[in-house]
Amino acid sequence: MDADQESIRRAGKQRVDFLVVHHGIYWGSSALDRKIRARRIREAKRLGVAIYSSHLPLDAHPEMGNSIGLVRALGLGDARREPFGVAMGRAIGWKVERGRWKRSQLVRRCEGLQSAKVGKSEGVKVIEAGPKICRKIGVVTGGFGDLDQVKKAGLDTLVTGEADYPTEVKAKELGINIVTGK
Repeated sequence: MDADQESIRRAGKQRVDFLVVHHGIYWGSSALDRKIRARRIREAKRLGVAIYSSHLPLDAHPEMGNSIGLVRALGLGDARREPFGVAMGRAIGWKVERGRWKRSQLVRRCEGLQSAKVGKSEGVKVIEAGPKICRKIGVVTGGFGDLDQVKKAGLDTLVTGEADYPTEVKAKELGINIVTGK
């Protein structure tokens, strides 16, 4: 998942020479971020581990991407959908509409996916600020909290990996459901 120190060390211990990850090493630009990044690069070089990351393309791919996979896993795959959730100039998620989904059912499906997840999980968090019957749902894997895009797309519900506290407060004031699960 991540090109962090632990993943790099594990790869080296198992004599992996090519590590494919979702999240690369170029996150943040503070002095501390640069020090951590330099340490990861030194460790990868020392262990002979090449790192390949493909973040947005893995989220965005229309057939094999994480976002479309989540749409299907939630049982929303038969509904009309169009690209949604622009990050760095590219849509990485999907707007799903022309259906009627109970919010409680959507949450249960997310919880079911969380319980099947391997590794650390923080569970499903729900901001119940929108309608109980969801008609327009945005699905973006990872962290997505751009409620300007959500509002502009006319969505009543956003399903995403995580949203920060200010986004949660804003969603309550705008009447938008948010379902998150890491």
